[in-house]
Amino acid sequence: MRSPPAERLLVLVGARGCGKTTVAKELAALLHGEARDLDDLIESTVGRSISEIFATDGETFFRRLESQAMNEAFRDYATAKTAVCVLSLGGGAVLAQENQRLLREQATVIWLQADAATLVERIAADVTSINRRPALTEFPLSEEVAHLLASREPVYESVADLVVNTEAQTPINIANSIVKQLTQSEQL
Repeated sequence: MRSPPAERLLVLVGARGCGKTTVAKELAALLHGEARDLDDLIESTVGRSISEIFATDGETFFRRLESQAMNEAFRDYATAKTAVCVLSLGGGAVLAQENQRLLREQATVIWLQADAATLVERIAADVTSINRRPALTEFPLSEEVAHLLASREPVYESVADLVVNTEAQTPINIANSIVKQLTQSEQL
């Protein structure tokens, strides 16, 4: 883990199914700020779903769109009138070196963590997620999640200012825990 910056751009990272989008809304409400979801920004800009982008243009093209949307979201925050913005990223947005640099330099990054079994259970129960986000491998869901976790956890850790385990917690409890920890560390 690294020393956190003092900005109030809070960015939630973590694997698909850890609760980033839902927790972002709860956290923004608690902090009287704005919640934004990177996937929503991409879909509204391109006019297609994430699944359609993957199917038509592939993952490499999607990752470029993701980096562009992240840059725009960071620029928008820099000129926003809101004191706090909570941005939820897709699970793979942290893979690009430039995105890692942005996160380290311009945001307070919160890694929402959960084990593979919890993630698989949540993803399988969320029809919207299943339809919106394509499989990234040809493995069954449980193997894909385990594989992606193993490869991405070191990156999540390298950009995180705060790590919050989301297993067996409600989104509002997670948001309250984040506020408490940020307050204690004097980041709020």
